[in-house]
Amino acid sequence: MRELINTAPFGPEQATDANLVDTLTYRDEVLDRIAEAVGVDVRFARFPDTAPAKPTWAAEPYVGVVLIEGTIVDGESLSIPLLGINNVGGDTVATTLRTLREDPACRGIILRVNSPGGSALASDIIWREVDLTRMA
Repeated sequence: MRELINTAPFGPEQATDANLVDTLTYRDEVLDRIAEAVGVDVRFARFPDTAPAKPTWAAEPYVGVVLIEGTIVDGESLSIPLLGINNVGGDTVATTLRTLREDPACRGIILRVNSPGGSALASDIIWREVDLTRMA
């Protein structure tokens, strides 16, 4: 244990190789893995949209532009202009990318990042949504 502590921190593959974790999974895959393990479909309740057509941000086709300006943080975005604080939440960006990906009028997405860095977890959540969007 002492050797593991002295050689930390570990990346995902290193943690798996050191038997510190059983498996690697993305946050959006957790419910699928639980359902597979227990043999029952596990889902959060979703209610159907009451709108007659799938909601969209525009009547005409468009290209969405998502700007990431500021420090990347866990959770939701927070901006305090008076103090010059602009934190970009990984969950906020992921939700925006998912909404654009599911919008039938959106024909593409431009993602511009101007950030000094920040949370590795939030960055990974954003990367996962970018990857899912790229594959869609």
